[in-house]
Amino acid sequence: MKKIGIAILILFVLGIVAMRIVQTRESDTDKSDSQQEKAIPVEVIPVTRGTIRSTLSFNGDIKGRDQVSVFSEVPGRLLRYTVVEGDPIKKDQVIAFIDRAVTGMEFEEAKVKSPIGGTVGRLYLDRGDAVLLQTPIALMVKMDTVLIRVDVVERELPFIRKGMKAEIQVDAYPEEVFIGEVKRISPVVDPVSRTAPVEISIPNPPSFPPFVKGESGGFPLLPGMYAEVILVLEEHEDALVIPFDVVVGVGAVHILPLQKKVTFVVEENRVVERELKLGIRDGERVEVLEGLREGDFLIVSGERIVKDGDLVEIK
Repeated sequence: MKKIGIAILILFVLGIVAMRIVQTRESDTDKSDSQQEKAIPVEVIPVTRGTIRSTLSFNGDIKGRDQVSVFSEVPGRLLRYTVVEGDPIKKDQVIAFIDRAVTGMEFEEAKVKSPIGGTVGRLYLDRGDAVLLQTPIALMVKMDTVLIRVDVVERELPFIRKGMKAEIQVDAYPEEVFIGEVKRISPVVDPVSRTAPVEISIPNPPSFPPFVKGESGGFPLLPGMYAEVILVLEEHEDALVIPFDVVVGVGAVHILPLQKKVTFVVEENRVVERELKLGIRDGERVEVLEGLREGDFLIVSGERIVKDGDLVEIK
C-alpha cells in the first residue's frame, strides 16, 4: 500500500509538471504572437525627372513705352480734333485746332501738335470745351513696346537682374503668355514700403495671332490693362523632382536654407531614411540634387509616422 501511495504521488507531481510545461509553451506562443511586427500601410510614388522653375509673381498695369499728355500753347475753345482714338500719328502732326477768339479781336486758329509719333491713346475734350494752358488735350502713346512697373520687396531684390525673362498674362488673352524682360531696376528702396520699382519691357506686335485689328491699331497689349507677371529666376530641365510636402525639416522659402532635410523611401518592404540636398522650389515641388535616384519608391502618405527600418505595406 505504501508503494502504491508513493507511485500515485509521483504521478501527481509529474502531471503538475507536465501541465506547467504546456502552460509555459502556450504563454510563450501568445507572447510571440503579441510581439510580432505589424506592417505600417503607406503610399509610394516613383521618383521621376522633369523641368522645374523658381519664380516670383507680381501684378501691375500696362503702359505705353512713351506716354505724353498734349497741351495747347494758347487758351481758348476746342474747335475740332483731326484724329480719333487709335489713329497712328507722326511727330509734329496736327491733332486739334483751338479757337482763340476774344471779343473785338480776331485770331487765326491755333494748331495743337503731337510731340511724339505713335498712337492716339485718348482724346479728353468735346467740341466747344474751354481750353486752359493746364488742360490736357490728348494722350499720345508709343505701343510697339509696352512697359509694366512692379514693386519688389527688398529681400527679393538680390535675385533680380537686368535681362531676366518675364512672362505676362492679361485677362483679354487668358491662354496666351507674352514674353518680356527686366529693363530697369531702381537703385533706391522706398523706406516706407520697403520696395523698389522694377520696369519690365514687352514687345507688342500688331500681328499677334489671336487679335482682330480694330480701333486700337492692332496692338494686343493696351495701356491700362491689368497684368500678371512672373519673373523666372532659374529653370532646370531633366531634374529629379519630388513633392515638397514629403520633405521633413525644410523652410518655406523659394531658395531653401542649408539645414538637414530628409525623406523616406521603401526598399524590400522596409523604410529607409534618406538625407537630401535640395535645389530650387516651384510651388508644391522641389528639386533634389543628392539623396535620391530616379525610380526610388518615395513614401508620400504615412511619411510622418514612419522611421528608418520600419516594416511597411504598400497600399
